Amino acid sequence: MDSWLNGNTTYLFVNRSANNGRGGKLWDGRVGREVKARLSPVVYEYEPPADSFKILEEISAQEQAFNIIVCGGDGTVNHFINELISLRGEHLTGVCFGAIALGSSNDLHKPRKKSDCLGVPASIDFSKSRRIDIGKVQFTDELGTLKNRYYLVNSSIGFTASANYLFNRGDYFIDKMKSKSINLTIWYTALKAFFSHKNVKLLITDDNGSSTLHVSNMNLLKRRYVAGSFFYDEQVGLDDGLLGVNVCYNMNKAEMAVALLQLTIGRFNAAAKKRSTVVDKINIESETAIVLETDGEVFLARSMQFTVLKQAVSYGSAV
Repeated sequence: MDSWLNGNTTYLFVNRSANNGRGGKLWDGRVGREVKARLSPVVYEYEPPADSFKILEEISAQEQAFNIIVCGGDGTVNHFINELISLRGEHLTGVCFGAIALGSSNDLHKPRKKSDCLGVPASIDFSKSRRIDIGKVQFTDELGTLKNRYYLVNSSIGFTASANYLFNRGDYFIDKMKSKSINLTIWYTALKAFFSHKNVKLLITDDNGSSTLHVSNMNLLKRRYVAGSFFYDEQVGLDDGLLGVNVCYNMNKAEMAVALLQLTIGRFNAAAKKRSTVVDKINIESETAIVLETDGEVFLARSMQFTVLKQAVSYGSAV
């Protein structure tokens, strides 16, 4: 049996509420047994809004170098990445990060490959870790406060962000369906967001210049999967210091429907009312506060600057 260890202590956090409680049940079975046997981690199980920051603060103070595994969905991973950066700075020296997919969409782990050992996707082989990028957005919120958020998968504005906002906020049907079928919930949320969505006027500035567009949807990618079954055909580098930027603009409902259907099969042709580029930084200005999404977490923002922290964290290999 190959070792996944690298000589450092491993701390593991289980979000038992992930995927409407399914995450906790998966951990109680084969996943937890195998991980404990192979890595002998220090385990913390919790349910939001329990405060994990104090525990991380203690670990960071005690350990110069350590492994951390986050068991949950993309939002759980996003939460811990941001907490770690607030404790140790933007380049996470001494931290080897891993994740086990116990959430709903689990875009971080796509294309989905179930672990032969765990039965769910997992990146926890610290003996074969590699350094990867972290996306960063600095933004001014609706109150004029300057904030930073960090992400491993993607960020979005427009339709995708609005759908995430609706999914997180919920309604009667979303709350009922989440416990029965996540895929059905995602499709219901997408349809509801689709019929209520309006294009947003944005001033976009990058190395190619500035332009004002009425944006229908915009995804800024470090990984090409964005939500549920939607994904792009471009291969985004995990450690190249760049963002893949894909924009739909000035689209009516029919054109947007076609663009979204194409994303279910990974097609994003550089055609009329579409833009696709690769940048190391990009600035976006909105006259009003709009929804900004990072790895499933949503905020209201006006002014946004997207950059990349190149090879900022060591990340475990898939098992």
